[in-house]
Amino acid sequence: MAKIIVHSTPSVQLSGISSIISQIMWLLVTSVEGLLFLRFVFRLFDASSSAPFTTLVYSWAQPFVAPFLGIFSPMPVAGTGVIDWSTLLAMLIYSVIASVIIHVFTIASPSSTTSTEVVG
Repeated sequence: MAKIIVHSTPSVQLSGISSIISQIMWLLVTSVEGLLFLRFVFRLFDASSSAPFTTLVYSWAQPFVAPFLGIFSPMPVAGTGVIDWSTLLAMLIYSVIASVIIHVFTIASPSSTTSTEVVG
């Protein structure tokens, strides 16, 4: 008669830590993405750069967009606005980087494992 043996390894608390890290990472990326989206919209509709809020958004977004400036030229649209490809590229790259980092933490996080062995 076959005998079934079940081996179980207890869960380690790192899964809770990786969950917290993932949540913090998504909060940071969502904040940066929101800031970059505002910059994109302001440039698209040619928001007044003399308005204090516009100046604030541009100055806070600048460090995040700076690595991507000059890769693509902004494309003029009707009126005086532009499609700022650098901002869109920054949004894409930061989103991909965050997804990869969160995925790595998810994979690296130990969880309970169960294996079944049939002896017989």
